[in-house]
This record gives sequence, C-alpha cells and structure tokens, in this order.
Amino acid sequence: PPSFLVLPPDNDAYKFRIATLLEDLRTWQPEPVRWYAGAFRLCADAAIGLNGQCDGALNRVLAAAQRAGHISRQETASMLPVAALNIEPHHCVLELCAAPGSKTMQILRHMHAGHWHIGAAPPSGLLVANDIKEYRLAM
Repeated sequence: PPSFLVLPPDNDAYKFRIATLLEDLRTWQPEPVRWYAGAFRLCADAAIGLNGQCDGALNRVLAAAQRAGHISRQETASMLPVAALNIEPHHCVLELCAAPGSKTMQILRHMHAGHWHIGAAPPSGLLVANDIKEYRLAM
C-alpha cells in the first residue's frame, strides 16, 4: 500500500498540519507503521486504482503535502534499511543506490536528530550518496 513519512519539525503548528493531513486521508485509512515512528501506510483498497497505481485523488493530496514539505513519499520496504541500521548523528554513511532520494533524506533525518533547532551544532557524521544510473539522479 502507499506509504509516507512525516517530516520534522516537531512543533504544535506542524502537529496541527499533520493532524489535518491525516484527517484529509481518512478515506484511505492511514495507519501508523508500528516499527517506524512518523511513518504511515494507507490501507484502504481504494488507495490503489484499477490500473495498479495510486488513486488519482489520493495522489493529489499526497503530492500537495510533499510539495509543502510535510511528508516524504516512501514505500515501507525502502524505510526498512535505514531503520535497521539505527543511524546516528556521528555515523559515516555511504549510500550507493541513492536516486531518487527518499532513503537519502531519511538518513539525513536520522543524522540530524536533535540538531534541528536554530543554533544547533551540525552532526559530526558524513553522508555520501550516489547512484550508478545517471538517469535516476534526475528524478
């Protein structure tokens, strides 16, 4: 099923916007992914159209939320490697299958955990992201 990650920051106004988004998505039955905080899966059969693609109305809601910077669309299977690695701010990470970038952004969120506020020191780790297929880097 379609899934997404809620993006930081974690303040009251942002929490309200996410609550509003989840209410807008209620038709498609959003459920938290138990093993990854901030991840949601859309479980209604109607989330997938007859063509096997994301329902058109759902796609519009998700695309608007992603353009606004509230979510990152990512399949749960792609969330799993980052969750399993338990990446921390001091880690050095080499990602060799980086395009189109959802795992890269997920890694950065882990590396910047606790470093989101203004004036915070940057994390001491390093992320190098690359992809062998040049056309995927343009996605």
